Amino acid sequence: MGIGRKSTGQLAIIFFFAGIAFSQTVSTIDWKTFDENWAAFLAAPSDDLMSKLLNLIPPGGRVADINDPGVAVIQKVAEGIGLLETQAYEKNRFAVKVLFRFLSFSRAELETRIFRILGNMIAFDVVLFLEELQNERGLVPDLEPLLASYRNGQSTAEEQEIERKYRIKMFEGVTDKAVKDIRNECIKTLKKLGS
Repeated sequence: MGIGRKSTGQLAIIFFFAGIAFSQTVSTIDWKTFDENWAAFLAAPSDDLMSKLLNLIPPGGRVADINDPGVAVIQKVAEGIGLLETQAYEKNRFAVKVLFRFLSFSRAELETRIFRILGNMIAFDVVLFLEELQNERGLVPDLEPLLASYRNGQSTAEEQEIERKYRIKMFEGVTDKAVKDIRNECIKTLKKLGS
């Protein structure tokens, strides 16, 4: 029994959609242009430069195959992330967007630092946090590492429990229907962490 026209067409469709899905997870970045824009942002932070950075990072998936020059650029991001952190704490939406999008190429220590910064955003502007988390949900498939990254990574179990309860209260205070589902998901995750 050979492959007929109908099954060949079906296979072609399957491979087409598999190719689309695969391409979304192996996006790459123009590291040279990204490096230039990151250096410009560090020299003179602006919404325009943050917007340019956002446009250089493909949305919706993790960047695969990070090697030179990407590794060197990511190291520069790690060294300068404090400036973006300050912008985020000033409730700059672009800064929060960029931090979430940086998760597409962040690994290990940088990812942990970004989770801590974004987790702190719950106290600064919980609605902004939820809106941008909702927009970039694909980059945070598991909410636990983000929501459990408390202000001080060295905090005691008692301090972490106080922070966990505080975050639940912050989320419970949000009445915006546009973020209701992600808010409920965050509350459920935090409550699970306490059990």
